[in-house]
Amino acid sequence: MKKFYKNPLVLLTLGLLVIGASTVGATRAAMISQSEADRVNFKTATFDVEITGDVDKGQIQFKEIDEDESIKIGKLYKENISVKNTSGGNYDEYIRVVVRKSWKSESEDGEYRKNLSLTPALIEIEVEPGWYINDDESTDEQTVYYRLTPVAQNEEVPFISGIRVNDKVIREVQHGGTSTTITNEYSYNGACMDISIQADAVQTNSGRDAISAAWGIKDSFAGIDISTGNKSTVNFVIEDE
Repeated sequence: MKKFYKNPLVLLTLGLLVIGASTVGATRAAMISQSEADRVNFKTATFDVEITGDVDKGQIQFKEIDEDESIKIGKLYKENISVKNTSGGNYDEYIRVVVRKSWKSESEDGEYRKNLSLTPALIEIEVEPGWYINDDESTDEQTVYYRLTPVAQNEEVPFISGIRVNDKVIREVQHGGTSTTITNEYSYNGACMDISIQADAVQTNSGRDAISAAWGIKDSFAGIDISTGNKSTVNFVIEDE
């Protein structure tokens, strides 16, 4: 007897993409003079960073996805997400951005909850050159990016340039059915992407100590260059050496 194949359409819905902007140690002591005589003089400085671009009221806006009305698997959707030094004074700062990705599926009570059986790596974020991934701090769900060179006050640095869903999502299929009908159930059918971005900054004065105190890392780490994908030991550019 001939078997009939039922292939349900893979539907991916875009979840709320909440942006959390914060600063680690936002009020950090900054030296107003580097001379030996004035070294004990401090004033309070505010080190802030803002996420700009396709953002509105704390959510990422995906204009190209809205035009398509549904996500096309494997298509790179252009985005314009940047970070900006909005410090409360004429201060340069080092910037870190943490991107968290996960999938959510609808539960029996109608709520969307994180689905640990689905692979966050299939949500692909395209990041602009000039950023380095800290390999030791990153996981499948979380990627930690650093800007190694100081960012001047009011300087805006491009960050995300695109997003894509890897076409491997349509290859994860569970087969079932009866002796006459085979049913293919796609693991990602109805799944919802969940993406969050958090940016923070530290001072460049006494940069090595500031990086260590705020982020718990040294001024060098095993970094992956976004431009090349190569991994090597990279170093922050410390201004006060």
